[in-house]
Amino acid sequence: MVDCRFKMISIEYCHIDPSAQIDVSIEETNRLVRMGFFDSFFLKEASFGLMIDDVHTDIPSGLLEYLTDKLLIKPDVIYLESSFIPPALFIINYLRCTLHKKTNEFQIFDELSNQDVLMRIENTSYKTSSEFLLSYRQKMEKENMPSCPTLVAASYLHRLGYNFEGRFISPLLGQFPIAPQSLLNVLPARFLNVEDKAHALIKVIDEGFSNRIGWYFYPPE
Repeated sequence: MVDCRFKMISIEYCHIDPSAQIDVSIEETNRLVRMGFFDSFFLKEASFGLMIDDVHTDIPSGLLEYLTDKLLIKPDVIYLESSFIPPALFIINYLRCTLHKKTNEFQIFDELSNQDVLMRIENTSYKTSSEFLLSYRQKMEKENMPSCPTLVAASYLHRLGYNFEGRFISPLLGQFPIAPQSLLNVLPARFLNVEDKAHALIKVIDEGFSNRIGWYFYPPE
């Protein structure tokens, strides 16, 4: 593994869901590698990372070794989606302290329904709105669980060096770059709906951070 502490761009190039077909995710990523998609980034001080979605499923034994063996680009850092729950809860509390916040582009509303936290963002410039859960309460859980968009937003802000008041994440493998200039998230198009909401959240929290995040969505083979 290379020293990725001072990389200029942090690339999440693979997303693994242990409850789905792991080999499909690996092959999707390797197909992009064989196409040469990542070639230019090897010259741009890039750190390659992957996320494992373990929020609703257990991690199979030997998964890390299997991933590093099968992926054509070996990850510099591997992290769990569940590790971003504390900063995601921080985001929710922050937003709830700014109820009915108004900017030139957004209005934020917070509603409670059956102990779920619902957020509606109205983009006044484009006359559009986006409504989604920030968190939800499951029957067996004592506390609210952050939604997927909130967890994604927390992970991106953390990778950019956002101050979560001491809520630091320890990856399973490697280390995060120290405040890279930008992020690139390379994902299947099926994640577009979640990523759109996560980006809306980040833009409300700090538009400067949102301007440092890029995406590439690719269709299934």
